[in-house]
Amino acid sequence: GTILILLPAFNRFSIIVGHDMELGFWTSAGIIPVILGLAVFSGLLAGIYPAFYLSKFQPSIILGGLKSGSSNSRLRQVLVVFQFVISITLLVGTVTITNQLNYLNNKPLGFNKENILYITDVEKPGVPPIHVLKEEMKNVTGVIGVATSSRVPTSSIQKSVFLPEGFAEDEAQTMDNMGIDADYITLMDIKIVEGRNFAEALTTDTSESVIINTTAARNFGWSDDPIGKKFYFNSQLMGEEEEPYTMNVVGLIEDFHLYSLREKIEPLFMSNDPDGIDVISIKISESDITGTLKRLSDLWSEMVPTMPFNYLFLDDSINDQYQSEAGLKRLTRYFSVFAIFIGCLGLFGLSAFTAANRTKEIGIRKVLGATTPGIIGLLSKEFALLIILASVIAYPINWIIVNKWLETYAFQVGFSLTTTISVSLITMILALLTVSFQSTKAALANPVDSIHYE
Repeated sequence: GTILILLPAFNRFSIIVGHDMELGFWTSAGIIPVILGLAVFSGLLAGIYPAFYLSKFQPSIILGGLKSGSSNSRLRQVLVVFQFVISITLLVGTVTITNQLNYLNNKPLGFNKENILYITDVEKPGVPPIHVLKEEMKNVTGVIGVATSSRVPTSSIQKSVFLPEGFAEDEAQTMDNMGIDADYITLMDIKIVEGRNFAEALTTDTSESVIINTTAARNFGWSDDPIGKKFYFNSQLMGEEEEPYTMNVVGLIEDFHLYSLREKIEPLFMSNDPDGIDVISIKISESDITGTLKRLSDLWSEMVPTMPFNYLFLDDSINDQYQSEAGLKRLTRYFSVFAIFIGCLGLFGLSAFTAANRTKEIGIRKVLGATTPGIIGLLSKEFALLIILASVIAYPINWIIVNKWLETYAFQVGFSLTTTISVSLITMILALLTVSFQSTKAALANPVDSIHYE
């Protein structure tokens, strides 16, 4: 209920993210909204506690010295631990999201995505045949290659039912389906493992030949010898009015990511069927992208005067798949910084409170020969132990939340113990730097004044 109430506010804030966040997004991300709320609540509570506690005393009592009961001391310790559990969890989440986003953006996809633009829905009334557009675009200066297909990577899922060789008639298999021309595999730099590419000179390729990926060969038990295997299309699959036919596997390609890295790679069936092909992919030279786009636009205006030249770059479309991850990274980063700031603010107040309570003890220790580093270490040790305890508590929480979030990706970086340890060390350093001011101030005080303080 709380998430639903706060959702409009998050959506107003989501200009950082780039789009409205739906409830499903938050629930799939795990317990992130709860963590953010707890970070704010516990941070404010930990930060204002010393001021609230000190404000209860009359000046005469404060001048006479403060006495801290064990229950109050335990409450302060609980607040510090709780705040830094939240801070460490947010920081680990931020680092994990950053690592996963970098992995998504940099992982080889099995094809070349650079300097390739594409135009969709070309097969429309008033537009010349797609093969005519293709041939004209190939002659534009700065164009390296042109190919056509029924879809591009990142497009919506297209599934078809096929009956592979060696399977019974009631064991038809669902596969990803993609129509391409003879230039597509070369244009996209997709690796052919066995067999051959489609050839325009072979008319049988448009009606009898298919290319499959290695996942399909592995799933159908064809890994040793996929070339020459067949797919059957009988009346049970095609309908009574359709004529049964057979397709032969002529090529095996290396797996490539047709969808985002959230999805696992499925068996893929690629045909050279011109029906349904309405996407033009154009690879252009990097040396004069602006000029090439201008020339393509001019050609398009000449050949298709009734429609604007609307295109997309393939790498931009791929990166757009991960906008939610980029937004979540920014969001957790801001809240991490906020949680650490509030936590350190609370530590500053608590360290001042602790130093004030132990002023006489510090003076006696210095009279007995304690060194300044020793006093600083004494006052800082309590907080260091609290941060260590917070790190220990945060570890299983991080493990559960991070793994739950990563479950939504078929390809992932995995949970990193090194990340948790590094974040814990950074948090401890920041915390000790915060308390060191009060510790150093107390350690450098004149022992005589410290003893007379109480």
